[in-house]
Amino acid sequence: MSNQEGKNIDYYVGIVGSILTITYYVLSTHSFLKIKSESPNNLEQVKFYKILFNYTASFFGYFFADLNFYEEMSRCNLFAILFNLSFLIVYVFFQIRIDLVDAILNILMIAIASLTYFHYFYEILVDEFIFGLYYMGANSLVLMHFIYEIFTEYKLKSKSRFTFYSNICFTLAAVCWFIYGIWKKDYYCKIIFGLEILFGSWFIFGHKMFSYLYKGTSEEFKDITSEDFNNNQNSNMNNTIEFEESKTKKYENI
Repeated sequence: MSNQEGKNIDYYVGIVGSILTITYYVLSTHSFLKIKSESPNNLEQVKFYKILFNYTASFFGYFFADLNFYEEMSRCNLFAILFNLSFLIVYVFFQIRIDLVDAILNILMIAIASLTYFHYFYEILVDEFIFGLYYMGANSLVLMHFIYEIFTEYKLKSKSRFTFYSNICFTLAAVCWFIYGIWKKDYYCKIIFGLEILFGSWFIFGHKMFSYLYKGTSEEFKDITSEDFNNNQNSNMNNTIEFEESKTKKYENI
């Protein structure tokens, strides 16, 4: 196989992976559609931490790809940084109207962490091994939140078509980047995206399996909308994993 053919395979796999990754990030922001200027109390249903983890993964991913001259991955993560950061800014903008202190803390957290890591990666860090650990760690945050969402749906015996299709997009993107990692002989990509493929495939199969097992019983999975699922999830927060302290009391009088 010629070098030109190798570059073509590398390029096209990276492009498809970039499209699927960006699509997953776009789908991750669907909860922001609930924010309305006349009804800011819906802010508690926005998945802030999911976007924050996506931003962290794309932020670290950009520097990792830039260090290794992975052009397709670098462009994908640069776009993802700007995309996810824009939604974090939207969230903080509406949060200022509800809780100024929390909004300021979120601004400081995002700004200080971003500037600190930017300086660290560009001016200090030159070790590819440490770069790889940061990259896998950041993507692990996305994976853990992904598992948390699916686990919560299974625990509530509820399924969402939106989450299912998002899962497919997440898994297919992982497949592309896994192949990309094989071609680049990068074991960091192979490890983290191999795990994403494993869990993503397991949950896709589990979605169908549990739907079949509970079909026709009193515990049959309900096909619900994303909004219904979030309302159901909020009502069961005391029995699920929590990433953020409930702010119901803070918003209920708005």
